[in-house]
Amino acid sequence: MSLVTAEEKQSLEHACKEMLHAQGIRFVGVINQMGRLVTGGFRYGVKPLTNDEQRRVLFMQLVLEVSMRRELDDVLGPVKYIAAKRGEVVKITIPLNKKILVISAEPNTDAEEIANKALEIFK
Repeated sequence: MSLVTAEEKQSLEHACKEMLHAQGIRFVGVINQMGRLVTGGFRYGVKPLTNDEQRRVLFMQLVLEVSMRRELDDVLGPVKYIAAKRGEVVKITIPLNKKILVISAEPNTDAEEIANKALEIFK
């Protein structure tokens, strides 16, 4: 399990806050390899669709999904992002070295546009 330095956490917090300003964004967070939230949160005024326990389960699922997809990186190339459009939300997952960026957006948002903005901010 990788530890996050104070400097790295501050940088990630700043990037999360910047990403929260994008149109339609509900949540931006960075999780570690154990599925624990390192930093991030909901946009002010957004009512979460899931409770804390459901988010913990979701974060663990995302860690497993990213890990499983990395198994074909040498054949298909590394995963840039994973997007899932659901009825109430768009979920975007972006591998960041040993961490994972998790973004939740309104269902009418463009996942590729959001992912590209995140990749630029979190590079």
